[in-house]
Amino acid sequence: MTKKKILPVLFLLLVCGCNHYSGRQLRKPNVPTVSSIDTQTSSAQQTQKLILNNEVDYKIYSTIINYMFNIEWQYSGPVAIYSYTIDYQRIDEYGFQEKHISEYFPDLETGVIDDYYLKNSSNFQLKANFSMPESYFMLDEFVELKKLEQIHPNVGGIIYFSRIGFDRTMQKAFASYEYYCGESCQKIYIANLEYLNGEWQIKDVKKIYSE
Repeated sequence: MTKKKILPVLFLLLVCGCNHYSGRQLRKPNVPTVSSIDTQTSSAQQTQKLILNNEVDYKIYSTIINYMFNIEWQYSGPVAIYSYTIDYQRIDEYGFQEKHISEYFPDLETGVIDDYYLKNSSNFQLKANFSMPESYFMLDEFVELKKLEQIHPNVGGIIYFSRIGFDRTMQKAFASYEYYCGESCQKIYIANLEYLNGEWQIKDVKKIYSE
């Protein structure tokens, strides 16, 4: 084969090879499941060792838990609380974006939302500082609920929390959280809170995902 014939053939091979490779790179990845996300991030979270010590955060977490069990969640036994905060990408994965927060809570200040996104750029380890009438335990790694029930019979579910965004006066707050109660039972919420009469109170809660 002459050089004139070889060069076009090589060019076509290179073009086809590049297109095939770029197609693999640009292919949209599958959305991870709850278990795969938590398993993948657990090692990174443990490496960071960022521990959340702010007492106000735990008061708000406790307010949310007690509120949700009063209006929706069914308590059937001890509750597991995931030991690491979930970041904002958890709600983004379900099509929820920053603009939706203002749509759900129009009176929420922009500074609160900005603080929420800033704090949730990293995962923090939670301590067992929750105040709630139901018994609970901390869960260091994700475990399927069926397996968890073998260790903790009648476990009520697994709760995940984000970091909490505040305004400058620490009187208003915003948080996202998740309640996992089985393979076909998962709920994700956002909450708007305010400090009134010496305690944190929930102004409004929106469910942004449910199955």
